[in-house]
Amino acid sequence: MNIEVYAPGSEIEAQRILGFLKSEGIEASMETRDPLPQMPTTHQYIILTTEESRQKAIELIANARLDQVITDTGTFL
Repeated sequence: MNIEVYAPGSEIEAQRILGFLKSEGIEASMETRDPLPQMPTTHQYIILTTEESRQKAIELIANARLDQVITDTGTFL
């Protein structure tokens, strides 16, 4: 079962995170959520991983944010 880990600020960032996690041996996927009615042009992207990989994925994403490999506009879930 996949668990939500992170909501990046854009699709490009989501793709970058997915590639990075997969290169580190973390099974990850992305889910695209429909826009909210009050913001019809905004999609939300969610990075998901297995329960077993969740903590490692969080650590890798946090380190990437600190190292400015990705922006800090996303949200941990």
